[in-house]
Amino acid sequence: MRTTDDFSGENDADGITSFVYKDSASGEGVMVDCGGSPAMKCDPDPIINEFLETHKIEHVVLSHAHLDHIRSLHLLGKGHVLHMSQLASRYVHREFKRYGKEPCFKERIFTPVEECFTAKDHLVVGPFKVVPLLVPHSISESCMLLIMNSKGRSALHQGDAKLKGMDWEEEVKVRKRMALIGEFPVDVMHVDNLNCHRSGFTPEESGVCGGLAKIIESTEGRIVIGVFASNLRRIKAVASVASKLYRRRVEFVGTGMRFAKELLKEQGARFPYRYNAAPVVFTSGCQGEQDSILWREAQGEETPLGLGKGDTVIFSSHKIPGNERYIADTVNSLVAKGCRVIVNNGEVRSLRLDPDQVEEAFTHVSGHGQRQDVETALDLVRPKAVIPSIRRGPQIRAFREICAARNIKILEPEDNCYVL
Repeated sequence: MRTTDDFSGENDADGITSFVYKDSASGEGVMVDCGGSPAMKCDPDPIINEFLETHKIEHVVLSHAHLDHIRSLHLLGKGHVLHMSQLASRYVHREFKRYGKEPCFKERIFTPVEECFTAKDHLVVGPFKVVPLLVPHSISESCMLLIMNSKGRSALHQGDAKLKGMDWEEEVKVRKRMALIGEFPVDVMHVDNLNCHRSGFTPEESGVCGGLAKIIESTEGRIVIGVFASNLRRIKAVASVASKLYRRRVEFVGTGMRFAKELLKEQGARFPYRYNAAPVVFTSGCQGEQDSILWREAQGEETPLGLGKGDTVIFSSHKIPGNERYIADTVNSLVAKGCRVIVNNGEVRSLRLDPDQVEEAFTHVSGHGQRQDVETALDLVRPKAVIPSIRRGPQIRAFREICAARNIKILEPEDNCYVL
């Protein structure tokens, strides 16, 4: 089911993230992801409930743990089984704990495939065999899901993804995975086309780390970086540069960032406190979220930061549609407090900020693929048909051009369901 909201442009990102695959033989369904965008103009829960009841869903598989893909998991009960990676499980349980709830569903943890895969790497998920394969995105352990039924038909759910990860080596690996999938007769591919109206490839994450490193090198005072706490790889890379290269202390402020630090330390990261130079601080609020550290600072409330003259605040992010006013208000308030504020290239204009007061730099790159990412993925997988994740605005117009050039059929199921 789709909402009737009149979205345009980037607001096409608003909407339900869940998708159902049904087995033609048994009639059983499996749902991938469970939620909707925070920018939706309506509550996604009734729509997700309808999916669960109409298709008699017992199994749900998470492609990754971003909030818009897990925000409706509280609807699952004792009769449901949730399949997810170990890291996704950590995020899911953290969300339940934040709201004082206990999950009722059964849990099955899987390990995503990093390299080549064989038949033994599949999971049994209801009537399907599912192979979760790592794909680059802005949160770790993101997966594309190869879904196969007993009749030899298969679907590839790409999830949120791009081809270029941290560096070129990661791109080589994901290309190999997609080429291997292309050896199957892929009947349908659910494609992440959010950024396909933008030309070229989405840049590598390492470029952002380089851009932030330049700011750290040229800045004497304290630096506060507002970034999504789920982007562990960016936080780890920038923290490493700040401490090892520029001998700066690294700090984490806010509950989300402290959780990120905990996860990173479990992965072997270390954050020394012995340096005397002005620190680099990671915090929340890059989207102007209410109750975040940067939002509270902008409102003049007391926080552990106490920002003011001499501090540099970097927004290592791109606006999420619907958050423009909150971000702009936060930026303008920080400028009024005497902070130097730096946003990502293009954000001054799109947020209607004052270019004489706010700087721009290369501080962020999307976790979604652009036009050439999409074209390359389709050429490697060679699906018989495709389902776009975004079906309005400039995204669908660009996607139709891409598919027409390859003679690939586009399906747009209104009920977010495909029978395999």
